[in-house]
Amino acid sequence: MKKGKWNYTEDINYKVILVRLQAVEEKPMYWQNAFAGELRQVVEVTTEKGDYTFHIDNADGSGLLKILKGGGPDSYSAHVSGFTFIKELPENEWQLPDQLLWETNQQRVEDWQRTNYPEEFKRMEALKKTISQYNRKK
Repeated sequence: MKKGKWNYTEDINYKVILVRLQAVEEKPMYWQNAFAGELRQVVEVTTEKGDYTFHIDNADGSGLLKILKGGGPDSYSAHVSGFTFIKELPENEWQLPDQLLWETNQQRVEDWQRTNYPEEFKRMEALKKTISQYNRKK
């Protein structure tokens, strides 16, 4: 495991693993459900004390980027809820940050949500638009 920071000050250990994503039944529109059943890179983050572990997506390098920036809120990361562990990945196989891949993944999630949950997707988009308009007025 490598050492890093989370929230800029909390010492953590991390490694990159390969997993098979599971559907998150309690959150039907959850981003991860668009990729259920697929293999995906994930960053496993454990507190220095070892008392808490969580996982963030790294298929596009965004999880690793977040760790390298100190784990602060200024970088995107998507928490992974359910998966089957496949193996730990050597550092030379880690996905590095890739903006185009990130955008492709985001589009795939939106397309999946639009197709599988059209009414909820419309409400979500309307809410995003309202928030965006509100923020521009500030």
